[in-house]
Amino acid sequence: MAFIKTLFLVLIAEMGDKTQLLAAALASKYKVRDAAIGIFIATILLNVIAVLLGSSIGNLIPMKLIQIIAGVLFIAFGIMTLKEDDEDEEEVKETKLKLPNFVTVALAFFLAELGDKTQIMAFTLAAQLKSPVSVLIGAVIGMFIADSLGFLFGSYIGSKIPENYIKLVAGFVFIIFGLSTLYSLLNIAVFLLITITVGIMVYFVKFKKDS
Repeated sequence: MAFIKTLFLVLIAEMGDKTQLLAAALASKYKVRDAAIGIFIATILLNVIAVLLGSSIGNLIPMKLIQIIAGVLFIAFGIMTLKEDDEDEEEVKETKLKLPNFVTVALAFFLAELGDKTQIMAFTLAAQLKSPVSVLIGAVIGMFIADSLGFLFGSYIGSKIPENYIKLVAGFVFIIFGLSTLYSLLNIAVFLLITITVGIMVYFVKFKKDS
């Protein structure tokens, strides 16, 4: 019963969530296999944290701080994606240390989902139903099914659109996710300052040389 209830609730909560759009963006940039493996790894880690640690993580590190860090890192990931589009491919191969694609996907997805409503829901259900294993399995499967729809759609789009446009869209998606995360956590003046700074960085990284 705990498994079915968790799977259903997490699946419904994840449908239309920002991480579904992220899954589509990641799958449009990377192979479906890498996107699937990365998202599956991140999903397991996220739900293990939710079920095993739950509210304890809030006593160790404030969730607000975790979300702020995640937002900043997401913006950085987006800017790097935009910059990568303009770098010479051969130079990148020679000088840039790259993580395996599935690791990059897992990291991006983990940061986006950390502290999100579905992770909090998994913790709540584990506390209520007193069945952590069933809740963990249900949450992992429910989240993965929902986000699989996203990366299958992203893979289809990726086969139809040139790679440079995909990277451009993906970069802005990551930046928007980061800014939307920070919007509800920071003072409006600080948020506007960060937004302006990010805009200037994007201009110099992506558009200045074209002007």
